[in-house]
Amino acid sequence: MNGHPKSTTADEKIPPINLNHAAASIALSAASIDMKVAATPLKGVRSVEKLNVDRDAYCAGKPFPHAVIDQFLPVDWANELQRDILALPDSVYNRIRTAFEDKFLLPKQHFPKSVLDLLRALETDAFLRELEKLSGRRVYRDEPGHYWGVHKFKSGDRLDVHVDAGIHPLMKKRKFMTILIYLSNDWKPEFGGDLELWKGDTAAIDEPKLDGAAVRIAPEFNRAVVFTNTDTSWHGSPSITRCEGDARRIVFTLSYMTDEDETLFANKRQRAYFAGPRTGPDPLAETRRIRAQTGSAACSIPQTTAQTNPPSMS
Repeated sequence: MNGHPKSTTADEKIPPINLNHAAASIALSAASIDMKVAATPLKGVRSVEKLNVDRDAYCAGKPFPHAVIDQFLPVDWANELQRDILALPDSVYNRIRTAFEDKFLLPKQHFPKSVLDLLRALETDAFLRELEKLSGRRVYRDEPGHYWGVHKFKSGDRLDVHVDAGIHPLMKKRKFMTILIYLSNDWKPEFGGDLELWKGDTAAIDEPKLDGAAVRIAPEFNRAVVFTNTDTSWHGSPSITRCEGDARRIVFTLSYMTDEDETLFANKRQRAYFAGPRTGPDPLAETRRIRAQTGSAACSIPQTTAQTNPPSMS
């Protein structure tokens, strides 16, 4: 199940990052950082301890602060999580099919015990302190569990490029950090499904311009990705997955909040802000049409960027 770690830089000529509203708390450098670090397990079966991620290197990650952490969980726990998730039939999942994503989303009432154990481990006071040391800001749990997620992707599925919601709709605090843990089954590089981190304008404005993928990260088993939710943290897995047999792209997600600070953040959206279609005679007009139905605005994305991996539209 475990493959050779891969995190590749898609664009070597990336200009210095300008976060505008977040520069005071997470000053970034222009250096390209490719981070692969190991998590240190705590004593005990169901716990995670120090991330062992260098804060300066994390903040210098491009195109926004992030780290790739291989072998994040004890392998027996990771195997149990994968096994428990795969044992659940498709019928218990919510099948998501929209203009921006195709995937299976597991309702929280069906979370197996191994997933609940993982949630508890990642919401301890000790783990929150690790995130605070990394980010330099106070971090809070997602008390309602609004951003807890188990996502499964089959062949033909994808998640378009987006910036996460800026404000938690229930807690009214800033959505600040996210952890993704990949539990993919029998995954091969040719299946695609890479997590892509994109360069782009702030999601706080209407019709921001996106410049394309800067980093691609393979969804390998027991690999975690930690990143800061800035106004420009464009990410997704827009290339259509092409898996075979029993292979599935599986990702566990969990996010954390911080106090609102209008001097640092401008994105006030309470839902994810998707980039939209990038193919056809007028992709921007098509995106505007879709957003007219959802009450959001469109993004401007170069046609040349999108022609490489066009998303499937349902």
